Amino acid sequence: MATMMHIGTLLALIVYFRGDISRIVLSPFKRDVKYLKLLWFLILGTIPAVIFGVLLLHHIESIFDSPLLIGICLVFTGVILFLSGFMRRERKEIRFLDAILVGIGQAIAILPGVSRSGTTISTGTFLGLDRTTSANFSFLLAIPAILGAAVLEISSVKGSSITFALLVGAFVSFLTSLVAIRFLLAFLKKTTLRPFSYYCFAIGILSILIALR
Repeated sequence: MATMMHIGTLLALIVYFRGDISRIVLSPFKRDVKYLKLLWFLILGTIPAVIFGVLLLHHIESIFDSPLLIGICLVFTGVILFLSGFMRRERKEIRFLDAILVGIGQAIAILPGVSRSGTTISTGTFLGLDRTTSANFSFLLAIPAILGAAVLEISSVKGSSITFALLVGAFVSFLTSLVAIRFLLAFLKKTTLRPFSYYCFAIGILSILIALR
């Protein structure tokens, strides 16, 4: 089921960013310096998640079974989102260090309770990027990450087990992801991610209290 959700989200990202993806793919042939740089930055940004994923490969299940860790990670996400709301710098050009550090943010988001988009967008704003630039890079960076996760999971899904319900789930995931992408990009043009931090604090503290009772 999780695999089909990944596929739905991946398709939504591809549809929404199809123009950028086309330019990135063709950039080596058209010698488009802007998108060729973006291609290399996406590759650089993906490396930390690959390394982190390999290191945690045999510990993922136990990590996701820990309500205490999930609660702590939600509070961590809340702190990141809250602090990012104070950033006011408006740089639009992504640099080498930006790609690496945003990629590390994505790698950390493998942990349960850490928002991938929230962490990567916030990391970009901490580095001085404007919110729209950070969000666009974050979503583009999600494509190889989600594709990799889907490929790892697809081996456990046999053809006969792909039911109508799973296909419906993938379609619903596609639609909700497309709406979420549009909403978040429009939202970030007007304000920061700080409002989402309060939700993370509430759910995170609740999870910690439940785990410690």
